[in-house]
Amino acid sequence: MEFEVGRGGDRAREQLRLGVVEPSNSKSNNRLVVTKKGRVCMDLRDVNKESIDHDYPVPNLKETLCMARDSKYFSTLDAVKSFWQMKVREEDRDHLSFTVKGKKCRYCRVPFGQKNAMESVSSDCCWR
Repeated sequence: MEFEVGRGGDRAREQLRLGVVEPSNSKSNNRLVVTKKGRVCMDLRDVNKESIDHDYPVPNLKETLCMARDSKYFSTLDAVKSFWQMKVREEDRDHLSFTVKGKKCRYCRVPFGQKNAMESVSSDCCWR
């Protein structure tokens, strides 16, 4: 699948290369919008309305730091693009379809802006 260079096309081509999106034949299609910062994003408002809330709370920074105060060793986790580490179930992927430069794609990794993305990442990390 080839995308034209320009707004949306470059990003979709990179996400396709990384395995974040895949070609799609879905009847579903989410709008792409441009944010105030000039980023091209998928509008997930309709998908988020239909999504069931996750009950896993995002960790509180103060509580986490208090638990670690007597620790001797620390490590860091680079969470850049952490949503892209989480796979979307096959049966849910068609709900995350979009069209860019005339090409239809769907997310196979959790996209930024999906309602439960942060809770999913947090529950899979070592916060427990």
